[in-house]
Amino acid sequence: MPTLYFRVGHGACSRSSRCLEEEYRTVAQRSPQSAQRVLAELLKAHALLARSVKQLEEGRRGREEFRKTVPKIVQGITGAGIRSTLPFIRQYTETLREEVGEYVRGNVKADELLKRLLRYEAQAPQEVAARMRTAMTEALKTEEEKVQK
Repeated sequence: MPTLYFRVGHGACSRSSRCLEEEYRTVAQRSPQSAQRVLAELLKAHALLARSVKQLEEGRRGREEFRKTVPKIVQGITGAGIRSTLPFIRQYTETLREEVGEYVRGNVKADELLKRLLRYEAQAPQEVAARMRTAMTEALKTEEEKVQK
């Protein structure tokens, strides 16, 4: 949205500058003193136009830098989050396998197995969330350090 404002402002400055140039040419032939006043306004318009162009270019650079940097950061943080949960998922799968094995061998009753599975089901999302939160925080710190260098 800021780029739109800069473009509109740039266009207005350009039109104003062209009008002042035409006015200067007309007035310069009739009255040198009036021409001096129009010239001062023209120079002010050119200065505004130059500032507008500079702001537009700075905005574009910022946007391009954002487009280059953010996907890398998101990818790094997402990867760190996924890598942090894989050991837990392996452990969780092995635990479930063992619990079902105990039931199949007759060492655990069905209602006890159900209680255990429900407990695991409740604990798993919390554990995954905690691991991802920690990994993402660390990855974000690493990315911030890279940006500050």
